[in-house]
Amino acid sequence: MTANRPRMPSIVISASGMATGGRVLYHLEHLLPDRRNTVAVVGFAAAGTRARQLATGARELKIHGRYVPVRAEIVVLDAFSAHADADELIAWAAATRAPDTAYLVHGEPEDPPPWPAACAPSTTGTPSCPATANGR
Repeated sequence: MTANRPRMPSIVISASGMATGGRVLYHLEHLLPDRRNTVAVVGFAAAGTRARQLATGARELKIHGRYVPVRAEIVVLDAFSAHADADELIAWAAATRAPDTAYLVHGEPEDPPPWPAACAPSTTGTPSCPATANGR
């Protein structure tokens, strides 16, 4: 028995949560075409990644230069993200010595965080969200 060709019900836990590289690609390549399988996208999936494509209903993924059909059930488990959310980050910043400037660079370019206003009381200077490649 191998992880990619199990003879019985199995759970395969693999690294690379965004599915951008590593052994997870071999598992996905073999397991996605089979309707009997379930793939869990656990935590945040960044835009442009295979994990985001799966989470948003992709019917096929390009893996190792070829398109692999997605017939497996895909479930998204957002509650298990290892990243702090805005409230946790603000609480953490408030518990430390106030920096002169706070640069906020985490988040999706199309949905910039509302953190500058929320962080203002936690800093002695000005919070800043640097512009991204798309000008925001």
